[in-house]
Amino acid sequence: MNVLIADDNSTNLKLLRVTLEAEGLTVFDAADGEEALGLLDHEKVDAIISDILMPKMDGYRLCYEVRASERFHNLPFIFYTATYTSPGDEKLSLELGADSFLRKPASAKDIVRSLHAALQRPARPLNVIDQPQELSLMKEYNGLLVKKLEHKNEELLKRTDELQASVAQLRLQATALETAANAVILTDPTGIILWANPAFTKMTGYALEEAVGQSPSLLKSGQHGPAFYRDLWQTILAGKAWAGEFTNRRKDGSLYYGDQTITPVLTNDGVITHFVGIMNDVTARKQAEEALGRTANLLRAVADGTPDAVFVKDLQGRYLLFNEAAARFVGRPAAEVIGKDDAALFDLEGAQRVMASDLAVRESGQTQINEERLSAAGVERLYLATKAPYRDSHGTIIGTIGISHDITERSRMEHELRASERRFREMLENVELIAMTLDLDGRITFCNDCLLRVTGQSREQVIGQDWFALFIPETDIAVRKMFDDTASIGEIPAHHENPIKTKAGELREIAWNNTTLRDGAGSIIGVASLGEDITERRLHERHAIRSQRLESLGTLAGGVAHDLNNALSPILMGMELLKMKYPAESKIIDMFQTSARRGADMVRQLLTFAKGAEGERASIPPARLVAELENMMKGSFPKNIHLTIHTEPDLPTVLGDATQVHQVLLNLCVNARDAMPHGGTLTVEALSMDVDAAYASAIPDARPGRHVVLRVRDTGTGIPPNIIDRIFDPFFTTKGPDKGTGLGLSTVLGIVKGHGGFLHVCSEPGLGSTFAAYLPAEQTGSDEETTHMGESTTRIYGRGETVLIVDDEALVREMGQEVLQRLNFKPLTAMDGADGLIQVASHLTDLRLIITDLHMPHLDGLAFVRVVRRMLPDIPIVISSGRLEEPLIGEFAELGVKSRLDKPFTENQLADTLLKLLAPQ
Repeated sequence: MNVLIADDNSTNLKLLRVTLEAEGLTVFDAADGEEALGLLDHEKVDAIISDILMPKMDGYRLCYEVRASERFHNLPFIFYTATYTSPGDEKLSLELGADSFLRKPASAKDIVRSLHAALQRPARPLNVIDQPQELSLMKEYNGLLVKKLEHKNEELLKRTDELQASVAQLRLQATALETAANAVILTDPTGIILWANPAFTKMTGYALEEAVGQSPSLLKSGQHGPAFYRDLWQTILAGKAWAGEFTNRRKDGSLYYGDQTITPVLTNDGVITHFVGIMNDVTARKQAEEALGRTANLLRAVADGTPDAVFVKDLQGRYLLFNEAAARFVGRPAAEVIGKDDAALFDLEGAQRVMASDLAVRESGQTQINEERLSAAGVERLYLATKAPYRDSHGTIIGTIGISHDITERSRMEHELRASERRFREMLENVELIAMTLDLDGRITFCNDCLLRVTGQSREQVIGQDWFALFIPETDIAVRKMFDDTASIGEIPAHHENPIKTKAGELREIAWNNTTLRDGAGSIIGVASLGEDITERRLHERHAIRSQRLESLGTLAGGVAHDLNNALSPILMGMELLKMKYPAESKIIDMFQTSARRGADMVRQLLTFAKGAEGERASIPPARLVAELENMMKGSFPKNIHLTIHTEPDLPTVLGDATQVHQVLLNLCVNARDAMPHGGTLTVEALSMDVDAAYASAIPDARPGRHVVLRVRDTGTGIPPNIIDRIFDPFFTTKGPDKGTGLGLSTVLGIVKGHGGFLHVCSEPGLGSTFAAYLPAEQTGSDEETTHMGESTTRIYGRGETVLIVDDEALVREMGQEVLQRLNFKPLTAMDGADGLIQVASHLTDLRLIITDLHMPHLDGLAFVRVVRRMLPDIPIVISSGRLEEPLIGEFAELGVKSRLDKPFTENQLADTLLKLLAPQ
């Protein structure tokens, strides 16, 4: 059936359309009577439903015209109104020829019933109204209209204040629905969706325009049977709210779980006009519950699969978990034990010991390991119990968890072993000497505790092992040869010394007294030895010799320093006089003066070494120290060592003793040189770094703040892991006798710490080592003096702006992309100017800023900027280059590009530049 609706209210029109289309009717709509008459001329219409009060032509006039038309006077005509609702209105409507008169709102059932009733009426004659009758009808209509308008005006005036008072509340409610985290939908009585909030779209993937006019069944997952939906509809059609859990399917096909409430909206007469559905997505909770269930099953399987007793108790000592191994010991099913305590399972004394250890674990909050002897089901066993506090999700202790390993047999065997060895222990327990016996193959057949203490090995790791493979350094092959040559013939040396290696890799010097072992027949069966650890004695002897040598060197250094001071004093004093006499040569005189001061600083360093004097503190430019060191190394280091020097531009100064800081660099570079006997690459870097709290926490003695980093890297032999923790110890050296004092790195560490800094070292054997000295940067009082770019120490973050980086160096692009993402910008990259133009053309609307290199293949930075200025005249552009000549600066300025980032630049410099260019004007 084709139905024509005439109503000037678009909302009423839409609701009526949706209602009739849900009943299978075809609907045409018009906003007034004139539009309706026009549709009658072009569309096949079987019935008309019209409002009364409409612009241009009202419903009464439309009815009059239809009944006066030869073509349409038999069409069913129904008035559907919310304004004209009095008996007089209905009487006039029927007099004009209407078949039915319905008041808004009416149910779909009532509207369809009225349409069918009108269709079944017999054909009516053409409505010909004479002029007096028409005037009478119009007079009656006008009277009704005047009364309605007067009444309506009074009603509107009365309700104006009410409406204004409720506007804010309605707006607040609407905002609440729009921004609610839960999905909200509104349907008609048949379940057709009329409206949904944004949370519905987020939850289901369906946009509002996709959902309106559809049934919620588009979300069906197939997980619920007919009985589920039958119960739902029976509940809500009875006017009651329904609450339950749905498994629905999103637009993309994925499933989600939702707690849903469906509430009927009723008129005062109890008629259902709409349904409101509220959905809460509980997918994450369901998945967590399922994961928890799987974890519980896995835990049960693991607990029952282990031969050890596994258990969990609450604060009252009642068992919450009891695995099968524990159940076998007590002779009861595990399910029967749950809820019982130890007193119900074990002998009284054993139960009291167990409960006391449980209490100690809970009170200490720490894991404890104890032996527990228990009797159950007539059997006594000894267990090694490991117990820990059982905590809830908030960290509160709510019980005890434990694993008990049956050590009954092990304990018996250990007892027998201890009894068999007691004779040997009693004989050697008061001797602080290593005692051991070897067979003729060099295997250890006996050792005392002293050997275990010295070497850090356990008895199980020693007995039966080859002595020479386990304890003698691989380089000391003479010891093994001496044993092989002499032991079997009874000529083992009575006294000798040799080092042995401990489990930690340390070498200990041992003085041995040896004797040959023979059996009852007099045959040689091995060697017995007593050894004294003389490591400390020998070390003290070597240190004493070194100390004497250093003391002599100190005395000599003091005398040399005195003579040098005498020689340098007139030179330094005469420099100013020379400058006054030869002002044109002041530059070269300044160079002489600097060299002389360096010599004086060296003298002071000698005095510091000899007498412990402290050098003067002044502002030190690190770049100058590195440059002087570079000149020295080029002239003195082997030619097979390649030097690489990098100094960051505009480094902040360091407050300290220039000679001491120079000594730090020199010691590190000399060590690097010695680590590359066959040549390699030695890299020296000076750069600035803002050390944050996270970085400082990973390095001993480090403190946050701005630092100058002096880094020395070599490609040499590297430092073995077993000695890297000892390299800063005084007198420790790996260079061999007479090749080093062992004071170089300890001096470096002392100087760096004396300047308020810290050291960081990393090394890989065979690949090389890196030493980095972090010295606090001097505070100069203004941003401009401390950083070339005026960078901020505060981290700056973007707001998702799109930034394009154009650079032919892949590492620059990749690192720029990483930094921009970390700073909350949206990065784009291009490998040259041509690629950059493609990116610009693709992002004309969202591109906010461009950073471009200058020298690139295909299309360089200047040509790229010229084209960009025609495409985006006002976009901010930053030139990033290692070199930028003066003429180019002018050309870029003419193109409106005045911002620069000199390579290499820091993250803070990049962030500051972006902030200045993207900040609102």
